[in-house]
Amino acid sequence: MRLYLKDGVTPEQAIMTLTDRIGEAKNVGPSVAPQSFTRAGVADRMTRLRDAYLAWTEGTKVQLTNVTRDSDVLRLPFTTAYYEIRQFDGFNPRGIAFIESEIARQIRSLEAVRDDLSRRRERALSAEGHITILDTNVLLHYEPPDSVNWSEVVGHATIRLVVPLRVIEELDTMKYTARDKLRDRARSVLTRLRQVVGRDGAPGTLPSGATIEVFIEPGPRDRPNDADAELLQTAHELRRLSGREVTLVTADSAMQMRAETEGITTAVIDDKYRREKEAAAE
Repeated sequence: MRLYLKDGVTPEQAIMTLTDRIGEAKNVGPSVAPQSFTRAGVADRMTRLRDAYLAWTEGTKVQLTNVTRDSDVLRLPFTTAYYEIRQFDGFNPRGIAFIESEIARQIRSLEAVRDDLSRRRERALSAEGHITILDTNVLLHYEPPDSVNWSEVVGHATIRLVVPLRVIEELDTMKYTARDKLRDRARSVLTRLRQVVGRDGAPGTLPSGATIEVFIEPGPRDRPNDADAELLQTAHELRRLSGREVTLVTADSAMQMRAETEGITTAVIDDKYRREKEAAAE
């Protein structure tokens, strides 16, 4: 389960919300003390525990709605057990244990979502500089990243180059399927990246002082069929998690228009950086 932030919501706000709901869940059981251990007393406690759990569930839905539109996360409190617990009425010898078990499961689920968000935030903040995402065509048809003045291209002094994992996959495919020139170029780009980028895609430093990395989020990954859609998702994810502006560098006009429609800044790399043989041929 992965929480995707609403625009305008910071990771810190979402983490605080999740932490609050976890704390409230931990208090549900202790807040409902037994009055007696008679049959009526057990039935009374189960009813009060049921009501406290249902109130927590509804409150959690409201709080999660404030930080995300992700339908999977918003459905998280509403399990099969939730609908069973709603039907509890009167004496049920196993009812209290069942509700307490569901509360514990909800706590574990929310802790997992919170911890995943914390790890993703740390990854998004793992380097300084203006976040500059490189499209596949930039790596293939222009000079290598260490030969480009990115401050000139993007308009910022300190640059953090980000290569989405989907771009690496496209280059890997080209190693075997592209025509000779592009095949060799894809292999060369991947070799250069491996020499600079750290473990798990961590940022490495280019001679210019810019950093370059392969953005690999910890945990599960959403991989749409549309490669451009995944690059745009990466741009949005980095912007929301880091709280910084993001620029996408692409030579693809359609990609530029899609990005700008979604509020992502784009930059066009100057033709002087095109590889010499291609420039001469044109």
